[in-house]
Amino acid sequence: MTNLTKFLQIRSMLIGTLLGDAHIGRTKNSSFITFEQSLAKESYLRHLYELVKAQGFDMKEPVQYNRVDPRYPDNPTSSLYFRTISDPIFNILSDLFLDRSGQKIVPANIADYLDIGVLSY
Repeated sequence: MTNLTKFLQIRSMLIGTLLGDAHIGRTKNSSFITFEQSLAKESYLRHLYELVKAQGFDMKEPVQYNRVDPRYPDNPTSSLYFRTISDPIFNILSDLFLDRSGQKIVPANIADYLDIGVLSY
């Protein structure tokens, strides 16, 4: 199965999560997507992980991340995250969701990509 075929199997999920709280980044020739959720939403994060993993994209297992917001030093938070490999196939999405400075945007033509899968994520 080609990376394009694997990508198309999860494209709606990727677009839907990028419209929400997933992050996309670009390296010199490829892009990656990072997913993060609070520990309370662990099952959702693992669902996303399993979808991406099932398509054969190599990733590390989700990792717990602990942080303290300086505004609330007495209230540390924990979350889980995972990141896809950096792959040129994800440039399709970074070209869509990143402006020239690398900031995430909502594409002007997002209506062209909306389907039931995108909306469900």
